[in-house]
Amino acid sequence: MTGPGLVGPSRRAGERASEAVVEAVANRSNTEQTSLPPLYGVVEPDSLDTLAARADESDILVSFEYAGYDVRVAGPMDVTVSAIDD
Repeated sequence: MTGPGLVGPSRRAGERASEAVVEAVANRSNTEQTSLPPLYGVVEPDSLDTLAARADESDILVSFEYAGYDVRVAGPMDVTVSAIDD
């Protein structure tokens, strides 16, 4: 789903969910990935990757705030980012 203030779905086949989150937030905020705070400050990246990898086996929805954005990881390929004030 895309629209004003949103980026998604942004996960490519073979890409880890945690990598897709950082990339999507960097793209949305027009910031270098290395300038963002560590993702592990808000969510455990390995756990997020494991949940997303198993999304074919069950429905998942993980949502959290990261670097001023609302992030939703739903299913195996869907990462959506929107500004908190959108």
